[in-house]
Amino acid sequence: MPLPPSQNPKVPASRKWAAIRLIDLMARAAAFPLLPLLRRTPAPWGPSPRILLLRADGIGDFLMTTHLFPALRRAYPQARIDLLCNRWSKEIADLYAGEVDEILTLGADNARPKVLKALIARLRAGRYDIAVDLRGDFRYTLLCGLSGARHRFGFAYSGFDFLLTHVLPSAGMHQVEEVAAMGRALGTPLEAELRLPLTDDLRRFAEEYLGSASPQAPWVAMHLSVSRPAKAWPLERFAEVASTLMEEHGARILLLGGKDDRAQAEAFSAMLPRPARIAAGETSLAQTAALLERCRLFVGIDSGPAHLSAAVHCPTLVLFGATDPRIYRPWGAHCRVLKASRPCDRRCDQVRCAIPEDSCMKTLPAEAVRASALELLEQYPQPSAEREPLSCA
Repeated sequence: MPLPPSQNPKVPASRKWAAIRLIDLMARAAAFPLLPLLRRTPAPWGPSPRILLLRADGIGDFLMTTHLFPALRRAYPQARIDLLCNRWSKEIADLYAGEVDEILTLGADNARPKVLKALIARLRAGRYDIAVDLRGDFRYTLLCGLSGARHRFGFAYSGFDFLLTHVLPSAGMHQVEEVAAMGRALGTPLEAELRLPLTDDLRRFAEEYLGSASPQAPWVAMHLSVSRPAKAWPLERFAEVASTLMEEHGARILLLGGKDDRAQAEAFSAMLPRPARIAAGETSLAQTAALLERCRLFVGIDSGPAHLSAAVHCPTLVLFGATDPRIYRPWGAHCRVLKASRPCDRRCDQVRCAIPEDSCMKTLPAEAVRASALELLEQYPQPSAEREPLSCA
């Protein structure tokens, strides 16, 4: 049964929860004659199982799953391990080609009946022993059930858990810890530790793009744009922070993002004492990760680039508003979170702010962000590319 919003931070909207609960109840009623069969304990899997992992989610959420891939391969070296993810996460998934045998991607049209039918047929043709929903979403729990896998793992979040043979309870833990708990349920010793395996080619690209490192002129990456307007922080406050870092530490500012973010980045650069280097629209996700590995600091909103920064162990400062950092913060001792001091308005759906003229994000003062950024620069005098042993894919 799906958990109410008070117990499940992944389902924050009461109306959404009510709809999911209704769908869940109807599905349980329809499946009632089959429940004994669905709940039957399957035979144990052998040393070389066929495993399907499902994590079709945002880039940050996907990154917080990646520590499972090498751990599974170490535990089951002869296994067939396939991964279903969104198309925008595939470039990151490709870095784990040594651990994952095949990457299946969901397109924009995956909800069309013909496309969905073909997807289900492909999953069933995989003859999986194990299917794992790593998102905690009733849509992917349903795909687990339809995959034909004998062992079906998932979380007690959003309904349809009657289709699973192994249900992990919701403990309100961080996603990285949650995935580690799932790994242990799969018989895989797993530490809650992330490190993105960049290739030599990516590191050479980053070195050529940014040039030689200089302690007197450290690179500081910033990501300004948001996919959800409710997460936005005023651009002029970002400019205050960047200007302080440039004046007090000689920082060189690197602006990250996609092609649609370039105009904003150019306008922001014009607000600074010196022009920023604009990488927005020029680099892929993997190349962005390699750039971040050579930066002394990342400052930005809760977003995919923030999690990329954390995954390459760049000191990371992230601003949170409505989203719960206990669950979604970038992972690692090198990461710091500043949370809006005022709770989000009850009318907010975490996508569009109900009161944009007085949003909770505006309660984050530039001075607090400046102070945290300066502390991180002092704490980490070298980029992770220089201070840590590096491994390549």
